[in-house]
Amino acid sequence: MRFAVSGAALDDPPVRRRVGFAAALTVSMAVGPLTVYSLTALGPLVVADLGLSGARFGFLATLVFVVAALLSGVAGAAVDRFGTRAPLLAVYLTAGSALAALAVARSYEWLLVAVAVSGVAQSLANPVTNQLIAEQVPEGRRGALTGVKQGGVQLSQIFAGLAVGDRRGGRDGAALRTPGAAVSAPDDGQVDRTGRVRSRAGAAHRRPVPARLRAPDRRVATGHQRAHHDLRAP
Repeated sequence: MRFAVSGAALDDPPVRRRVGFAAALTVSMAVGPLTVYSLTALGPLVVADLGLSGARFGFLATLVFVVAALLSGVAGAAVDRFGTRAPLLAVYLTAGSALAALAVARSYEWLLVAVAVSGVAQSLANPVTNQLIAEQVPEGRRGALTGVKQGGVQLSQIFAGLAVGDRRGGRDGAALRTPGAAVSAPDDGQVDRTGRVRSRAGAAHRRPVPARLRAPDRRVATGHQRAHHDLRAP
């Protein structure tokens, strides 16, 4: 889809094509960082289940951006050499692979793999989308479209927070937790009398517990027993 033809004449495409092109560029920018933003949204659960220190968990975000920064130059050269089609396909393949690795992760090493692959996707996304704009959009319209597609990074943050954030719903208020690095199911821990669910790693997370499962308050029970005894006393 070219917006410009030979000479100074401009071929103004239909609005639907322009919107579709902008949406495709925005999604291409959003899929790369989705893994690290999903991991951030699940941070407390991941830290508790894998027993990670704050430094080890923080290194995951550091790694993804270090990989992206180091490979950005190489990614730009690849776009110049191979064009836009193959690098754009690589963006989606690496982003999907990173999300898949996060979904099956059961150890810190798997998380390192997931965020490193996510960094590769991010390094490719900017060069390939910028090149597409340069090739397909005439001068005078490139800046606005570039700004729109850059918003995909923020949309990725919003989507990750809504999709995998710690939600509470249902009768027992169980949390929705999707990636395998976080606890695979909310009932794999023990519920204690204070309403906390203890995971396999031994960490406790606050969970509402139905009233029928809570142990009765000993002080209230003792008071009722004492009053009953006084009524029966001669």
